[in-house]
Amino acid sequence: ATDTLTVKNIASYARLDDKYQSPIFGTAFNTPPIAALGLPSYPLLFAASVPAPGRSTAKQSTTTEELQFQGRTTNDFLLWQAGGYLEFSAPLDIVGSQSPVVLSCTNSTLLQCTDILGFLSSLAGGSPVAGAVNLTTGRTSFRDVGTYAQGTFRITDQLKSTVGARYTWDREMNDSFQQSYIFVQSSPFAPGTIPVPHCTNPLATATGCNSHYEMRSKAPTWTMDLEYTPITDVLTYVKYSRGYRSGTIAPNVTFPYNIVRPEKVDTYELGSKTSFAQ
Repeated sequence: ATDTLTVKNIASYARLDDKYQSPIFGTAFNTPPIAALGLPSYPLLFAASVPAPGRSTAKQSTTTEELQFQGRTTNDFLLWQAGGYLEFSAPLDIVGSQSPVVLSCTNSTLLQCTDILGFLSSLAGGSPVAGAVNLTTGRTSFRDVGTYAQGTFRITDQLKSTVGARYTWDREMNDSFQQSYIFVQSSPFAPGTIPVPHCTNPLATATGCNSHYEMRSKAPTWTMDLEYTPITDVLTYVKYSRGYRSGTIAPNVTFPYNIVRPEKVDTYELGSKTSFAQ
């Protein structure tokens, strides 16, 4: 804009379509055959994750916009930058995952599974249920807004100080459907066992296993440092910064651990940078 002022705008748009399928923890076991009961060996995954039937694991669009102002005084006593940042992420579709846990499945997507451990436990008088298929689908949106300013002051030719501050507002919203399918069967020989659905979050039973979550957080962050250059190839500095991570929602995690509160961290640095043998 002028010899001492630069205006910069950075904008972006992105789309993500992700389909994730993997055994969690990479474990695969086989139960031993039990000849006395006529039971063969059953393949048994500890846990796995596949896309929800007919869905993607993630399908999202993200738009960002940042306006920057960069300037300096004519004698370079002050170098400064200020601006604003906006990020908005919107769902393109309902997404989710389906996870069989401690089951032997020929097709977990179609709920063709056998709870062999639950059956064996029931023979010993224990619980007839050991595993389940967990289904979570939903939509998540984000909105992050921040404003910031930072300046570097040349106190002397050898001493400089940098001070910066930012304030951030974050909001995340999620609507989820969470259901667990229990396979209660009197015998693993019984074909076509119909799984019994239960709401994963007991508080969502009244709303048909649907839950709405919202997380709002805001915080100031800052940085301050002092730099001293006693000679050309030596820089010493001391620095203090405050960092912030917004709160978030993890709908696949069991209630109430699916709500993560905001976090902050303070860092302190004391150091020196030098070059030699040039």
